[in-house]
Amino acid sequence: MKRAALAALAVVLAGCGGRPRDVVVITLDTFRADRLGCYGSTRGLTPRLDAFAREAVVFADASCAVPLTLPSHAVIFTGRYPSTTGVRNNGAFVVPASETTLAEALAARGWRTGAVIAAFPLKARFGLSQGFEIFDEDLPAVALEPGRTFAVHFAERDATAVTDRALAVWARLAGKPRFLWAHYFDAHAPYTAPARFAAAHPDAPYDAEVAYVDEQVGRLLDTLERDAPDALIVIAGDHGESLGEHGEKTHGVFLYQSTVHVPLMIRAPRRWPKPGVIEAPVSLADVMPTVLGTVDVPAPPGLDGADLAPLIERHRPPHREVYAESYLPFLQFRFSPLTMLRDGGLKYIEAPTPELYDVGADPGERRNTWSRSGPASEMAERLAEQRARADAQAAGRAEGALDAEAEARLRSLGYASAGTLAGSSGPPGRDPKTMTGYLESYDEAIGLVGAGEVEKGLSMLRALVPQAPENFMVHYQIAAALIGSGRNDQAVPELEQVIAAAPEFGAAHMMLGESLAALGRLDDAVARFDAAARAMPGLAEPKITEGHALETRGRFDAAAVAYHDAIEREPSSWNAAYALLTLRVGRGDVAHAVDELAALRGEHAGSWALETTYADALSRQGETGRAEEAIRRSLALDPNRLETLERAAAIFVAARQPKEAIDAYRKILAAGPGTAAAQWGLAKVLVQAGTDGEADAAIGELERQYPRRADALILRGLLFERRGDREAAEGAYRKAVALDPGSEPARRALERLVRGGAR
Repeated sequence: MKRAALAALAVVLAGCGGRPRDVVVITLDTFRADRLGCYGSTRGLTPRLDAFAREAVVFADASCAVPLTLPSHAVIFTGRYPSTTGVRNNGAFVVPASETTLAEALAARGWRTGAVIAAFPLKARFGLSQGFEIFDEDLPAVALEPGRTFAVHFAERDATAVTDRALAVWARLAGKPRFLWAHYFDAHAPYTAPARFAAAHPDAPYDAEVAYVDEQVGRLLDTLERDAPDALIVIAGDHGESLGEHGEKTHGVFLYQSTVHVPLMIRAPRRWPKPGVIEAPVSLADVMPTVLGTVDVPAPPGLDGADLAPLIERHRPPHREVYAESYLPFLQFRFSPLTMLRDGGLKYIEAPTPELYDVGADPGERRNTWSRSGPASEMAERLAEQRARADAQAAGRAEGALDAEAEARLRSLGYASAGTLAGSSGPPGRDPKTMTGYLESYDEAIGLVGAGEVEKGLSMLRALVPQAPENFMVHYQIAAALIGSGRNDQAVPELEQVIAAAPEFGAAHMMLGESLAALGRLDDAVARFDAAARAMPGLAEPKITEGHALETRGRFDAAAVAYHDAIEREPSSWNAAYALLTLRVGRGDVAHAVDELAALRGEHAGSWALETTYADALSRQGETGRAEEAIRRSLALDPNRLETLERAAAIFVAARQPKEAIDAYRKILAAGPGTAAAQWGLAKVLVQAGTDGEADAAIGELERQYPRRADALILRGLLFERRGDREAAEGAYRKAVALDPGSEPARRALERLVRGGAR
């Protein structure tokens, strides 16, 4: 009661009408603040965002804490710097489960939570799905266009698709207070806006992407403003884009304003009805505590960010400096990492050649005013104190997210890194700003390899080796290119050089193991996989890869041991559990799989992966009742895992539980619209369940999408039969036979009906 009274008093004192019910965070990936009209642009690119800004509090001097997608979003949603969470790069790090995310804090207080992400670096495997009831991460496959020489290209979905899915998720969350996160990635390179935007900005493809995102964010805002006019809405960039400034083509290496300065706007009509502009420097780390404070939810302890309410309400805020960093130069090239401290208009960058700028007087950061005394010296001391406060164990908790699929994808895009900070506290490496030509050539070489110009890319990579011998990642990229072109024998010495330089680099051990296995050196390969397992103690992947190598060479018992080891290392690994199951099934020994998985799930209670695989094994053995019990246990552990839902649907069909099967198929389709197996499965169950109207719509959609498949006409015939319309059913079957004369199911259905046999 006392707390409620104090909260009510605080609301009155703030001049607001109560806390917002709904919360929305919209993140604009790779968005330069200077492209928005509300930040001074005259290009006319962002009319919808500018309209939003006129009703919001705009933070004119907001900074990201790291100019990379995953680490920056981790800052937004945990309120903690990379030095605290340990998340310092894309792909090789995961937000630790020990972190409390904004979604978790809100879900614990009754909010329904949903997210729609647009690109691979934010996939659930990297940890930001924590606390989200719905985490929509369905992304299209990515392929570099022939001749493209730009390396950094992630799997992504465009702004129209993001808005469509965000609106669908928003609708699904109705009924309770809602928290929605929508992520837009289009402004990230390569810049390929839809034709009408590209035509409007023929000489500025980045601007075309910004204009496209603005339109689609506006479409989302239209619905949000109609459904929840009092919602708390935060719009933030995660980082900017250099576009060639300071010798950087994109982002990630340097800490200049082109990539660190981000848009940040907050609209909360019930709390702050008057719009305004805040000039004081703030950080994206401030987003989480500000959101929680606005909706009266206590913030977790140990945050680096602060509630911005005192700034917004014109109280005198405490003096606070803003921190940023980039460890990508070290992680990817073994150059010196960079750190930054902002104190008012002064910006100090710690590097082998330090830098000090007055960003108010010199926004382009052209005049380095650093000297060994004065403000630079004092800021260097405070920055050293900031680094000293970092959690020394954080990186260890966050390292190791990279499995084989993620590593290969990121490597092919030029974002591969050793993923470890070993050696980063030693003498500083080369100053990244002296290596801009090298960095550009490295990026181009990776792009050439990815575009199929392997020899040209290899030539460029080899030319880089003597320019920076410490960068063992060049040898790693050379090895990857050689393996991709079938030259495992040439890749082996390259990888041996990598391991000699970085014995802790688990992915290099794995790649070497795969090369050795391909060359028939299986015992040597197993030794490398074991080394990878030691380097990555929390991951199943090294042992899974070892098991695959053994299995393909007929060493099935040894493969089973490797899969068991993988499960012991990571009981939640679906790939490990399923590898064991498929090994046994392939050997015709389902009963053995059932017994093994029963024992494993007993040893590792709470593993959805083992429970789901156990249900699968029981189903394959024909034990439908026990399979149904197991899949229900798995759904109770995690109701949204696609692997579980896919098997649940099949098991419920076999158990004649159509309602549960329909629910499972619909969840699959909600997470991945257009998933063919789920579409067909849902249509079949709807027909069997007698839900004629829904079945008719589902079959119609299949007929539209697959006009050359007889299966939809067969389902249509079954639906007519269920309705008692034998003539229409016969017509459908005859059409199916005519469409595909070789279709045995269509022919049998027609013959059965003509003979007058029962269904």
